[in-house]
Amino acid sequence: MARIIFPNLAVADLERSMAFYSGLGFPVNPQFTDENAAAIVVSDEIVLMLLAPGFAAQSGLAEPGGAPTISLAFSAESRDEVDELMERAVMGGAETRGEAQDLGFMYSRGITDPDGHVIEFVWMDPADIAQ
Repeated sequence: MARIIFPNLAVADLERSMAFYSGLGFPVNPQFTDENAAAIVVSDEIVLMLLAPGFAAQSGLAEPGGAPTISLAFSAESRDEVDELMERAVMGGAETRGEAQDLGFMYSRGITDPDGHVIEFVWMDPADIAQ
């Protein structure tokens, strides 16, 4: 069985955050979603857990809005997908972070989501990734 990672993110408004990540194309798993938390399926091995304020506090997480304590990077299949994810993110309420980084073999763009979490969308040329 593959190891699965469940990053937990404190959010100010669970419904708004669910809509934001759903808008990026990541489905909500209703089996693990209630008024306290939402499971956002990024891939078979990564499920973001969005935690409502009271539940996040019980878990010891800081309230959103302070200095970010984590930066997440989501891979993309192409440069075009990086740009598409950026467009969806901004339409969903994210703020852009700096300029696009184009290193030839890697292309990335960053956002701050509606709760202040730092997210990068990254494409890397498969020919340049060591096996």
